[in-house]
Amino acid sequence: MYHNAQINKELINKRRLKIYQIAEGYCYNSDSLFLWDFIIPHIKPRAKILELGSGSGIIGLLCARSKNVALYQIEKQVEYALMNAKNAQINHIDSVIIHADCNMIIQSKDILEELHANMLCNDKKLEAIFTKQQLSKVLADKNLNDLKQSTTDYKNLHSTSLYSKTCNYLNSIDSERFLSKSLTYAQIVGNTLDSTQEHIESKAFFHQSQTLQHADIPSLPYFDMIVSNPPFYHTQTLQSNNPFKAQATQSHFLPFSTILKLAKKVLKPHGKLIFCYAPTMIAEILESLMAFNFGIEALRFVYPRKDKHSTLVLVYARHNSKAQTRILPPLITHNGLAQQDNTEEVISIYNAAYTQSLKVSYDDIVWEDLL
Repeated sequence: MYHNAQINKELINKRRLKIYQIAEGYCYNSDSLFLWDFIIPHIKPRAKILELGSGSGIIGLLCARSKNVALYQIEKQVEYALMNAKNAQINHIDSVIIHADCNMIIQSKDILEELHANMLCNDKKLEAIFTKQQLSKVLADKNLNDLKQSTTDYKNLHSTSLYSKTCNYLNSIDSERFLSKSLTYAQIVGNTLDSTQEHIESKAFFHQSQTLQHADIPSLPYFDMIVSNPPFYHTQTLQSNNPFKAQATQSHFLPFSTILKLAKKVLKPHGKLIFCYAPTMIAEILESLMAFNFGIEALRFVYPRKDKHSTLVLVYARHNSKAQTRILPPLITHNGLAQQDNTEEVISIYNAAYTQSLKVSYDDIVWEDLL
């Protein structure tokens, strides 16, 4: 499967995907890139894609960079949701980030309304996040209305919130500076208000404004595709005392049944569900998919070597599909016994993804200044 060679190399060379990650938490690995490679052939132009458990955003952002899509990403852990938003911002990719627990969303009477209420571009949601995190500096001492009136051209802005303007200011400065504790939120607000006209003229300003504007509830769609690299380890097989890693790896934090319930409610008729999972769970996975009326259109197993057992399965399912299942050629990741030499296909996938992981210690991140 070398279709990634068709991706415009010149465009990718100009847009290396930089992904900030929490060093102490779960970081993306080859599974994420293999899943992205598996997803790409099934994305149609202008598709509406929802990623479940987005983490730092790697899979959805890769899809949006490669294809013209409308991207929505759900993440349960607030730190990762904020990091996802930052990664979308620094890579100039439009994505609506939703901070929510899928287990709670499926219990809502109006799921689309629930998704909208938990978007990070919703000022009330953002305020609640930082209040809960006890990051009081995010709420400026001045009244929001006073801040609005302090700039004469406020009404000419594309966005209409202090949060949006703060995002625009951060988007116009060096992306590395959000890690520096020398830049306070008050300074950011002041700089934003003092230089509004300059940012109106900047490309970054309009990009961020449009990202926020298109997230209105009337336009919130039913989705063409759901993608996910969900946690699939059982508690009895792998445990972690690290809350970041535990929620990203333990299946009870995002049960497969929750994924299917949500997918059935928000996917369009014949919508696609593409994900990866542990091969040891394949019987249960296939049974669950069929129980929710998802046809399994394609499976691809990933092996560390030709003589080893599979360590990952890539699954393409479609709602109400009656198509026969295709078992695709295996993806072998390494040649030698030491597993230090990637196969030609894996090298091709890595080159096409063209990502840069930037790991940052949790304590070095000034969360109130992140966006």
